[in-house]
Amino acid sequence: MNILIIEDEIGLNKLIYNAVSDDNINCFQAFYASEAYEILENQKIDLILLDYKLPDATGNDVANYIKTKYPDTNFIVATGNGDEKIAVEMMKLGAYDYLIKDTTFLDILPTVVKKALDNIRLKHELRLANKKNLENEILYSTLVEQLPELIIIHRHTKILFISKSCFNLLGINPDELINKSLFEVLPENKVNELNRYFKNKITKTIENEIEVITKDKSVKYFTLHTSNINYKGKNAALTVLTDITERKQYQDMIFQTIINTQEEERKRFAEDMHDDLGPILSCIKLYSNLLISDDKSVDEKVTYSNSLLSLTDNAIKTTRAISQNLMPNLLFDFGLTTALQNFVTTINNSKSLIINYESNLEIRLDSVTEIVLYRVLTELINNTLRHAKATKINLILNYNNSILSVKYNDNGNGFSSENIQKHSMGLNNIKSRLKSINADYQLKNTNGMEIIISKKFEIK
Repeated sequence: MNILIIEDEIGLNKLIYNAVSDDNINCFQAFYASEAYEILENQKIDLILLDYKLPDATGNDVANYIKTKYPDTNFIVATGNGDEKIAVEMMKLGAYDYLIKDTTFLDILPTVVKKALDNIRLKHELRLANKKNLENEILYSTLVEQLPELIIIHRHTKILFISKSCFNLLGINPDELINKSLFEVLPENKVNELNRYFKNKITKTIENEIEVITKDKSVKYFTLHTSNINYKGKNAALTVLTDITERKQYQDMIFQTIINTQEEERKRFAEDMHDDLGPILSCIKLYSNLLISDDKSVDEKVTYSNSLLSLTDNAIKTTRAISQNLMPNLLFDFGLTTALQNFVTTINNSKSLIINYESNLEIRLDSVTEIVLYRVLTELINNTLRHAKATKINLILNYNNSILSVKYNDNGNGFSSENIQKHSMGLNNIKSRLKSINADYQLKNTNGMEIIISKKFEIK
């Protein structure tokens, strides 16, 4: 098997080489994207270990190049920071895995590489078997059963074959599903889509991410690939489901770690305000009292006035430095509804616009969900104030049957094709925050801007 290491740091490139190479693995080293492209032109590469930041290209550039020119080549992305946006982008571009270059990176890398190569090897064997149209069902089944993926062969909605991994992944005996309906395994909307695919004889491969409820009512996440095949002389569909539950949990852990880190920073700034600004304000009060005292001379009052000016200037500078990073104490102490009400009241008192705010949420949510929703909604309001030229905002929180629904809309100018690019970072930040708490959302751009957020959860 051939591995291409793309890492611009010479020392780390060598360490990676030593960590993954053995008698059965031939490693190629590249320090620039241009070198990697040349190697790919001349060598058959099975797996790429890609550093996200290179001197002559970004990870996105290289991933897009791989996806376009070598779509069957797997790659693992490594980066020095846990940016959730990068993780999501790389997974969308087809990355097999996403690793952070922390102190455990070189320890876990060989295991991840071995798993990836084993998967590549087995898939290659399965592709060869299918390409040669092997009718030997025993050999075909042996190859299939070695794969960790769930393999289903079906015609319309009828299951003709399902691999034994069904029991480990879904808790269902595969023998019980033969000749049964796909509705026994997959969500209704996905089965209907696959059925249309089969009836219309579509040749391209379907690729989706789906959520499946297992026999014990737990939730698992899979990537789904479907293509038409010939099975026992008749047309059928081959559907492969790859379990990505651990990957999503890992991504969620990254997202929540980042959010927790951000909130710890805000809390620290709040403490800085108390410690740094508090003493200055106390001195201002002291000198103010001295200034209005009747028993002080003119010269003394001039001195106090100068001190007040200096202290006031210092207070302004200190406030500017920390005001944007304050921890929302109302949110921490009283919850989302109260914190939002206070924020809305502040905006309404400024008469910049009118916010109509309604909420029937009377319970506390988990702290991560409260923080994310507060940050998202205040960011939406600030975006409306800065960019939308709106006069009115409607913000409604409705909690019913363990589902929290949030509806936000304004009567502004929405997003034009020009400014949607300008403010895409803000939108991407909002989307990534909502993803981190597994919240669904719909963004509309008609007669102003509207976003509908929903999240189902169990209240402890």
